[in-house]
Amino acid sequence: MEIAAFGGLNTVTQAVEIYEILTMDDFAVHGPGLAKSLNNLSVNLAECGDTAGGLHAIARAVEIYEAVANDNFAMYGPDLGRSLLTYCLVDKLDIKKLERVNTIHLQLIGTCFEAWVEHFPSVLLGFLEQAESEADKNAILAMIDEISTQT
Repeated sequence: MEIAAFGGLNTVTQAVEIYEILTMDDFAVHGPGLAKSLNNLSVNLAECGDTAGGLHAIARAVEIYEAVANDNFAMYGPDLGRSLLTYCLVDKLDIKKLERVNTIHLQLIGTCFEAWVEHFPSVLLGFLEQAESEADKNAILAMIDEISTQT
């Protein structure tokens, strides 16, 4: 592992710790920042070989984004979708999570121009290549088909 990876991990860990303190005073203001930091932490941990730690961090990020997106989907729906997609990338292929990302993606088409929304069909093709069971492959193909009928 490179020294730079440790430096990035330390920085993101510090950001999470700071946001943890800030959210105690005002979750509505600082919760999304904590979720973003947890999302970044999950990727860093997974890249450093700590998949379990990465899964724990991304699960917390998704939980926070679900709460804030429930109140304001237009603002936080894209972040929820991105975090769920990160969850799918850190963990083994989970069709249920991928279907949730697809549902959010379909809600955002034409209203949100974040890169993940635009490139999600290509990401699905990558998951299709990883899918081992026919059921997973068929589910991913159905998502791709659903997207193509929406655009």
